Amino acid sequence: ASFSSRGPDPNNTGVMRPSLTAPGVNVLAPAHNSSGESSKSGTSMAAPHVAGALALLRSQRSGEAPGTLYSALEL
Repeated sequence: ASFSSRGPDPNNTGVMRPSLTAPGVNVLAPAHNSSGESSKSGTSMAAPHVAGALALLRSQRSGEAPGTLYSALEL
């Protein structure tokens, strides 16, 4: 997508970004219209996927450090 992160920074080749990705283009979402749904795009659609994945991971690994959970999401 044209609004998406574009990967590594050419000025800092030692850092690879983004380290986490999530679906963010044409995500089916609830809407107040006749069909009750709408297709949306953007970080506002991608962030809930990552938050939900982290919540599920934390529920199973409640004692893990935040960095460990982040690493697990990167896999």
